[in-house]
Amino acid sequence: MGSLLEPIIEYDKETFCIEIMKRLDCQRRNELLCDVILEVGSGEDQARLKAHRNVLCAASPFFYNALNTEMKEKKEGVIRLKDTSKVLMEEVLEYLYTGHVDINEKTAYELMALADYFLIPSLKYVCSKYIERNLCTSNCVTAYYSSLKYQCPELQDIAEGFILANFVPVTETEDFLNLSIERVEDWISSDKIVVKGEEDVFKAILRWNEKNDHLKQSFGFLFRHVRLTYISLNYLVTVVLQHELVRNKKECLDSVLHVMKQLTDGTDACFFKQSPRNCLKTYEDVIFGCGGKDGSKLVCYLPSENKWYQLPGTTSHCNRFAIASSVCQNKLYVVGGNKTGSAVTRYDPVVNMWSPIKSFRQEISFSAVVTFQGFLYVIGGLDGLDGNEPLNMVQRYNPDADLWKEVAPLSGPRSRLCAVSDVDYIYAFGGLCSSGTSNTAERFNPETNSWEAISPMKERRRNHCGVSLHNKIFVFGGVFETSGCPCEVYDKVTNVWTVLANAVGPRFPASAVCFKEQIFVFGGFGSRQSLNQELIFQVYDVDKDQWKPCSNSLLGSSLYKLSAGRISREVLNSCEMI
Repeated sequence: MGSLLEPIIEYDKETFCIEIMKRLDCQRRNELLCDVILEVGSGEDQARLKAHRNVLCAASPFFYNALNTEMKEKKEGVIRLKDTSKVLMEEVLEYLYTGHVDINEKTAYELMALADYFLIPSLKYVCSKYIERNLCTSNCVTAYYSSLKYQCPELQDIAEGFILANFVPVTETEDFLNLSIERVEDWISSDKIVVKGEEDVFKAILRWNEKNDHLKQSFGFLFRHVRLTYISLNYLVTVVLQHELVRNKKECLDSVLHVMKQLTDGTDACFFKQSPRNCLKTYEDVIFGCGGKDGSKLVCYLPSENKWYQLPGTTSHCNRFAIASSVCQNKLYVVGGNKTGSAVTRYDPVVNMWSPIKSFRQEISFSAVVTFQGFLYVIGGLDGLDGNEPLNMVQRYNPDADLWKEVAPLSGPRSRLCAVSDVDYIYAFGGLCSSGTSNTAERFNPETNSWEAISPMKERRRNHCGVSLHNKIFVFGGVFETSGCPCEVYDKVTNVWTVLANAVGPRFPASAVCFKEQIFVFGGFGSRQSLNQELIFQVYDVDKDQWKPCSNSLLGSSLYKLSAGRISREVLNSCEMI
């Protein structure tokens, strides 16, 4: 009390201001010169706290508006705050007078709410920083929702980041189980959640659904965000497929069965439709390019970065036009164009090495190669490396057993043909036969081991390429008899061919691959027969009917055959970026 009567002797501005506020706070505590009453609480918990009008108005727009408008608070000098406790209001007052506040786990969120209500952003910031420093699995969800409610964007980002980084233990808390379905969906669909495996996401959905069993209809809504492709086949069969909620919901059951079929067909196509969570991404989806001027080069293209990488080449290939390639069970197979050794070589992107397939003893060139239901098929071609005799032979390779087997032959001998596979059939189009360039189209049914004719192409083609997407087959370029259609499209449902109106696709030579619902095409423009033209690398968006250029500084005027595959990030990091 005596100190209030003594003059302030501090000459430093900051110290002087602090001393002034200390004295005002001392006056408040001793109820000296106070002209505002804060009536807090209600009933037996009601209390009357005195303060200075000028201090409150200077620190808070809320109090300024309450005490400077034609309201009863201005006339009475009383502000009623029935929902605010005495303990919390005293903490707020101490902060307004001194800048100091005692925060603990119990009061942090309540003080943040009051700071937001009284429009005191600095106090709200202090509270949010305390919450940030004390985040844990038991309070991070509360922290996240508080940050949304009280508009603390920095706390929101940090709390959400904590939740995503500790996703599995967070999903075992009561707070997670009480989340809305919209919030659960938002997090389980995120690439950023950290899990040991996609199985953890499935378990989290089951836990939430068990707590919210009145919302069982929502199981399918959440289940669609489980990336089934990245769950082991064994877990799919023994756990996911056996669960009552999965079996009783047709769309869930169909999804599991569809992915199981994709995982066993050996194409790896399912991995390109959806990426793994960032934490599980040890591989990159890439486009392999095999060929180059001497046919021995191997490169890969990373579409997400629009970059090319140099991979180890093989000295086996010599004729870049005679080779064909396909990825089977995540290994790249290259067939034909080899003067010495095996006519089939294999690149393993896990060990980053090539090896010959010695069990394939036939000399062959200009064949078509596709992967279908876990097997590699070599279709047609020329007998011998320099031969002129076309083949109708179709050979199937089992990578697991390292065995080759002849299946039903083509309807007629052809080389330089195009082959495409989907889930049910292999399709073979055009090619060069003894009578010239063909427009023949047929498909192979593995159940009957037979080929059946389908509607022929509009154009006679050879050295062309194709891909299957959205129940259609797109055939690009090659050498064709007229100057008609650079690209035509086959509708599998109607058995009808149409010309692609927006046909800026390459002509000869041509190579194409389907990657994440888009078609990447490589080839040249200009004269149909020219081999010295500039080669262009483009991507075609089927839904938008748009072509866009891709980086092809590496490719130049060299021919590369494209195949979609996966390569470990470790191997890719060890390779030279071109």
